[in-house]
Amino acid sequence: PVSSVDVSRIQMTERVDSLLVPVPITLEQDTLNRLRYHVHWQFKEESNYRMIIDTMAFTSIYGVHNDSTAFAIKTPAMDFYSNIQVTMHGVRDSVLVQVFPQGNKQMVKQLVVTQSGVLSIAYLKPGKYQLKAVHDANGNGQWDTGDYLQHRQPERVDFYPDEIQTESSFTTELDWILK
Repeated sequence: PVSSVDVSRIQMTERVDSLLVPVPITLEQDTLNRLRYHVHWQFKEESNYRMIIDTMAFTSIYGVHNDSTAFAIKTPAMDFYSNIQVTMHGVRDSVLVQVFPQGNKQMVKQLVVTQSGVLSIAYLKPGKYQLKAVHDANGNGQWDTGDYLQHRQPERVDFYPDEIQTESSFTTELDWILK
């Protein structure tokens, strides 16, 4: 677990022609996953970036520091991505709509829906997806198991019945009636 971050040891540059131009970024720790940080910067489409994380940028709760690392980021054109637009019906409580690539258990997006209406899921890589709806009865943002001793059932889960095929620069429109 990370105890501190020295942002001055993290650098990001954008390749403009043959020059590396420094980019001012900010880091924000994820509120749900304390091991994840979000980089805030308005990335440009079809651009090349390089991030360098110096030694001692991250310090663990045990006083251990990270090694240096560098990696490249290439942003695709905006028309590469696909979108899913879901008209939700029958939303009675807070619902977590989760998006999974077909055949993969790693969730790529999660959105919270509190009422029936249109939900836009943007910036997906083209491909096949599955949708899962978790009826978050207690509003804690996650699926909860039941408790036999307290006579509490697990939170209800619905799956969209069909796989969803998306394509670059298209919006796939769906109707989903929750039970």
